[in-house]
Amino acid sequence: MKTLIRMIMLLILVLILISACGPATKAVSEQKSAVTEIPPTTPTPTETIPALSPVEAALAKYEAGESLDVSNLSQEEFVEFSAKLAEKKNADRGVNPIVHHNEKYIDPQDLKLKDYDGHPNLNETIEMFIPIVGKDEYGNLQFENKGEIVTIPGSANVDWNMVISDPNDTRIDWPKTKPVDGGLPEVQDKIDYFGMVLNPMVFLDKKVGELKLDGKVGQNIDPLSTLAFYDIETDVVGNPVLARMILTLGLDYNLFEEGGTLDVQSFMGQLPENSYVYQGLQENAVYYIGLNPKQKNTYEEFGYSLDGYRGIADGNKVQEMITEQETNDRDMIVTFVSLLIRKTTNTVK
Repeated sequence: MKTLIRMIMLLILVLILISACGPATKAVSEQKSAVTEIPPTTPTPTETIPALSPVEAALAKYEAGESLDVSNLSQEEFVEFSAKLAEKKNADRGVNPIVHHNEKYIDPQDLKLKDYDGHPNLNETIEMFIPIVGKDEYGNLQFENKGEIVTIPGSANVDWNMVISDPNDTRIDWPKTKPVDGGLPEVQDKIDYFGMVLNPMVFLDKKVGELKLDGKVGQNIDPLSTLAFYDIETDVVGNPVLARMILTLGLDYNLFEEGGTLDVQSFMGQLPENSYVYQGLQENAVYYIGLNPKQKNTYEEFGYSLDGYRGIADGNKVQEMITEQETNDRDMIVTFVSLLIRKTTNTVK
């Protein structure tokens, strides 16, 4: 009997072992393998941001207010940069006509005063910034003028940030005019006596505009003639990047030539086409422009005022704006000018 019981128990144990190795155990084992075996991941492609072009990088630096150096730009890149920078600065300036007492505005086409309808628009706004469209083989600047590309002789290697306030400065070949009262020649005498300063600018068009000043009560003041010059703005190391229009007006314009005897003058703030000054002016040339840094004193001395205008920048900060020590990219700089000295092209300055 005991032997039979042992045999039955042994049989049951064998059956249990056989069932443990059956399909169910195999399925569980396969499930465990499926969970623990993780297939290798496929790398996700990373998004690449295209690098800025040299022109875009230069514009981004300018926009961020960082020090800008265009020396590393090719000629083509520089031309593109100047065009885009001028376009941006004009766009940022927006609609801003020069308006006098909400009655007259200065027409961008001829710089003359015209009737104003009280509704400013872009067609009445002077394009203040213009691009440099190239350089010739000698480095002279080129601009578009009246639909043509013109080269400015003698503009290569000019220090556009130069300020001449010393009548003995050797960076200019002073005009050879007669001494005043036995002292200095006329130009140097004005620099010395009146504290005038000279800045180099580009003159593109002999177009004569007009600007009417307000005066003392009961005083009738005829419009004064204006001439547009272009101040060359530069990067941090002095490379030209674009040009900004400056409106000059003079109670008189005194025209000279560097190293020469030319000496003619306009009178009463008028510059008719038959005047010696108008006839002596040369388009597409570099001029040293002589102005008095104390503009307010000039206005007050003669009883004049520009307070009736909007859209202009004038006064004692003009010199700082021209030399880029003060920033005003919205309003047109208007400045009294007395000296116009044409730079010669046969000397390197």
